[in-house]
Amino acid sequence: MSDIEKELQKIFDSFETSEDNLLHNYIRAEKNSALSSLVAGIAHELNNYITPILGTAGLGKLHANEKKDAEQEEYFDLIIHASEKLTDLINSLLNFSKHKEFTRSTVYINDILGNVVNLYNSKYTKENVILDTDLQEVPSIAGYSEGLEIVFVNLVTNALQSYENIPQDRSKKVMIRSYHEEGYIFIEFEDDGCGIEKNNLKKIFDLGYTTKGKKGHGIGLANSRLIIEESHFGKLCVQSEYGKGTKFTVKLPDSRTVKLMREETFFGARRNLTS
Repeated sequence: MSDIEKELQKIFDSFETSEDNLLHNYIRAEKNSALSSLVAGIAHELNNYITPILGTAGLGKLHANEKKDAEQEEYFDLIIHASEKLTDLINSLLNFSKHKEFTRSTVYINDILGNVVNLYNSKYTKENVILDTDLQEVPSIAGYSEGLEIVFVNLVTNALQSYENIPQDRSKKVMIRSYHEEGYIFIEFEDDGCGIEKNNLKKIFDLGYTTKGKKGHGIGLANSRLIIEESHFGKLCVQSEYGKGTKFTVKLPDSRTVKLMREETFFGARRNLTS
């Protein structure tokens, strides 16, 4: 993990608390907003430096090729390869903070889930994995459909990847559920894939942590958690048993609960000022 990722992780860790109430959720969302702005600023600054490095290395490789200098050309290839990897990481960081650019509107959860399922049905069929849904009627909310789609796509992708080392002849099924209960909308993504080892459960939302090796940067789930917590005042939770499967649950407050959050924040602030 890079020094930047370590510093960002310290910030994330400082947000963790055992509290689980409306006021805490709302304040946590405001703190995450500041973090996303910091990440975007870092990513844009890195882009300013990496672009001339890539350009210069490309020219250097071209000149080396013209001079038939294979050794020098190889050095430039190393610079270009490292720069492209850094560019990939920068793009991931920008995606991490992208929810600041989303447009707030009326969001229909089941419509977004339906679009994601349609998008991934063919991929699931190709991998011989069943993608099933149980979408109950849930209320619309004010939110960011683009951000929620990013979260749902990430969770559907992770569920499919959980079968990569599972024998082809074994039955495989991912179930997506949505329902409304006690002021919250719940969206569940449950698979019966490889599961997550107990020691890794607390790490999966860490910025920079990944089990995908060079294929991943460990930003997807951290980004998803930030979108859910900051933009929608919700929670993203996970339950898993190694070798048996995993269930991710997105918990979003409905409009009435969000209103209560804001009222509690307002009156809580007033109480603090007068105490």
